[in-house]
Amino acid sequence: MTLGTKFIQALETFTGPADEVVLWEGDLALRARVRDADRLACVLDSLEMQGPPPTAFSDSALLVQQQAQALRERLIYLSEPLRLVEQVADWVQMRSFPPLSTAESIDYFELLLRGGNTLTLQRYTYDKTAGRRRPREFSLTKEAACRLVDDLAAVLQQEEHNSA
Repeated sequence: MTLGTKFIQALETFTGPADEVVLWEGDLALRARVRDADRLACVLDSLEMQGPPPTAFSDSALLVQQQAQALRERLIYLSEPLRLVEQVADWVQMRSFPPLSTAESIDYFELLLRGGNTLTLQRYTYDKTAGRRRPREFSLTKEAACRLVDDLAAVLQQEEHNSA
């Protein structure tokens, strides 16, 4: 059973109003802050995943660059596609591009990938009037949530591919 399937099963027992779901599958740990869930969908505040540490022989900066590319290619079902914003050594920040923009706000996903084995996905809203951003919830169908968890897990478990 995949981690995504386990996550959906955990959502089946969700009673609200808000809760944290923590699951393990082998060397992967998932922590989801769940705001609500019903028969078809869920509302999340964030998803965090920790995977196995990279091997001692990995170039961690190259690994996270390759993982960021894989995430960009895989997570096409989010409301906005992700793109790399910044990479510093073995730390990557990705955001929605283009973000959802209205007269009052800009909403976007932000994914942080650290060390090749830890990632966090959150959604933010930037209030144009106040000039500040704040975290906000995001909705996914249960099918998309299962796919998201499994895609994140697959990327964290990928090994470095040398282009030599």
